Amino acid sequence: MRRTTVAVLLVAVIVPATGYSYHQVNYGRGYVERPVVTFGETTWRHAVGQAIRLFNAAGVDVSGAHRVVVTAEETNRVAARVTGRHYTRDEIYSCAAVTPYDRPPREYKEVEGYRIYVGPEITVCRPETYAEALASVGAPPCSVTVRSPVRATGEAALAGVYKALREAGVRVSDKDAQFSQAVLEAVKSAGRDPRKRAAAAIVVAVCVFEGEDNPKGAEQVQRRVEEAYGVRLPPDTAVNAARAARLAKEGADYSRWWLLKRLLEYWL
Repeated sequence: MRRTTVAVLLVAVIVPATGYSYHQVNYGRGYVERPVVTFGETTWRHAVGQAIRLFNAAGVDVSGAHRVVVTAEETNRVAARVTGRHYTRDEIYSCAAVTPYDRPPREYKEVEGYRIYVGPEITVCRPETYAEALASVGAPPCSVTVRSPVRATGEAALAGVYKALREAGVRVSDKDAQFSQAVLEAVKSAGRDPRKRAAAAIVVAVCVFEGEDNPKGAEQVQRRVEEAYGVRLPPDTAVNAARAARLAKEGADYSRWWLLKRLLEYWL
């Protein structure tokens, strides 16, 4: 029975949509259909050529990419959660190229299954910042390159990453995005220790599998997992695991795929 279950999981998890390359990522699935490059609106007016040369220098050809302009208003919505700065339309410089996973920049950092390069001119946002943004919306595996013609925080590029996903052909439902956010928060709460992060993911998986969407019940699950892994996790892990289970019950389609993948990793 167990071997049959594992065989079914292998088919469900490993066989991708026909015709597209597939790479595992912790929080999303699918593929980027077409490359997209976003330009801060100031760069769009004054320095497009310079930005394109910077992308080329990083090994990313954006000549055929779909182009999107990011405004000060869009940047300010994102900046409110990062630096708290308020920008005018003459201060929006950073740009982002979102490309398929197998078309990365020449140098990159692999973060949570995303390939990300952030130019030295970016002063605040790091590869982890963009990876978390991708994970929070359940983005599929992809590559992101961030450049700016002047020193910049990178917040316009961060707003651009969110905007580019829609133009790249990525379709993630609100429920799936909320589920991915719950998983992300549960794993983040465990800190940087790989064993604790793995344990946090298992807490979510067990709660989703058992339909345990009550935080009190999720605490019981967390204690069982903690004992098995020999770790201690914060209370937020159980809270977010219960939230993920509730979203799975409410119809987050991605939750079923995520659970199958986690159970497969656990059994193998």
